[in-house]
Amino acid sequence: MRRLPSKQFILIVLDSTNTSEIQLLDADLPDALPQVFLPRRRGHEYSLDHYDFTFFIRSNREGKNFGLYRTRYLDESRWETVIPARDHVVMEDFQLFRDWLVVEERQRGLTSLRQMNWHTGETSGIAFDDPTYVTWLAYNPTPRTSKLRYGYSSMTTPATLFELDMDTGERRILKQSSVKDFNPDEYKSEHHWITVTDGTEVPVSLVYNRKYYQKGQNPMLVYGYGAYGSSMDADFSVSRLSLLDRGFVYALVHVRGGGELGQQWYDGGRLLNKMNSFTDFIDVTHELVARGFGHPDRLYAMGGSAGGLLMGAVINLAPTLYHGVVAQVPFVDVLTTMLDESIPLTTGEYDE
Repeated sequence: MRRLPSKQFILIVLDSTNTSEIQLLDADLPDALPQVFLPRRRGHEYSLDHYDFTFFIRSNREGKNFGLYRTRYLDESRWETVIPARDHVVMEDFQLFRDWLVVEERQRGLTSLRQMNWHTGETSGIAFDDPTYVTWLAYNPTPRTSKLRYGYSSMTTPATLFELDMDTGERRILKQSSVKDFNPDEYKSEHHWITVTDGTEVPVSLVYNRKYYQKGQNPMLVYGYGAYGSSMDADFSVSRLSLLDRGFVYALVHVRGGGELGQQWYDGGRLLNKMNSFTDFIDVTHELVARGFGHPDRLYAMGGSAGGLLMGAVINLAPTLYHGVVAQVPFVDVLTTMLDESIPLTTGEYDE
């Protein structure tokens, strides 16, 4: 439950793995019964915002990667398309301003922010320097401003809060996480695409300490998750520095089952396609070694929860590849769990 920035409505959100429904409460009539904005139907996911007497809806009704629509009516047939759903661009979020629309998107595995002027139709993106990173829309409580706050982080940049004046293009840092004795110039991040056995290209984010990198000689820790359509973004980690400063190369493999490349990437690693998550991880590890990012006798793997399931699979499929595995709270007793509906969260796993 949350209140919309327009302050006219309170939302009650109901959702499951692949279906959602939103009910509206008039903020001035809290004792009134909620009204369903759009009844749930299997496979349809949507979210909404409200500004200037208009509802804006992010929906996958016309494409798996979501489009943006608007309407003044509780009637789906009267929706107008603002941004159509696209095959290779995922619309992850949006925010409304008096003169601007800002969209958080994901393309080729990386997030981006794009702003559109309501009056001129002019669009522009925000440029980022790192080869692999994550950016996101921050809390912007009022639409009556030209100032946008957004977050940014990379494997070599601590979490940073920016403020951008969309009218002038002026940008400033409001806050950055402080890391004692950290010098970003000592580290290097890279973004690679690796072709796996079935011909699919899998993205990989890497980081290492420049001082200790020796091609083909370093220990390498390979991390993966690949579930629920969740994206494992290449953000900053203080604890990871300890490994990098001891010569480790850290590799984040964006295996199928995650959301880095949209719904089709998620679908490619769940249900009957779940094996792809496991083989992606193994194939990428082999190729990273071939490219000199790690020594074959100094390979380690790590994953937690659903990523622990990934760990359980890879150590059985490739028992001699890794010389150590960290399985954090691993979900490995899958059959027993899925057969017991009384266990919390079990029924929500049926579509996974």
